[in-house]
Amino acid sequence: MYNILTDKLPDTIQVFDKTYPIHTSFRNWLKISMLVEDGALHDGKKTAEILKLCYKETLPPTLPSAVLAVLYFL
Repeated sequence: MYNILTDKLPDTIQVFDKTYPIHTSFRNWLKISMLVEDGALHDGKKTAEILKLCYKETLPPTLPSAVLAVLYFL
């Protein structure tokens, strides 16, 4: 079991046995939170922007896997 108080926070996400580096800055996740709440953006645009803010390099091979990995991280 993971303990947020004593364990090192993750800086990668595992998808299909491959590791993807992610941005873990608090400010970055505040931006993501603001995007989620932004009613003016279309869902497709919102998803694309959130994924750009989350992943440092390449995205997982499918959109559902990329999104689910981020949701699991949260």
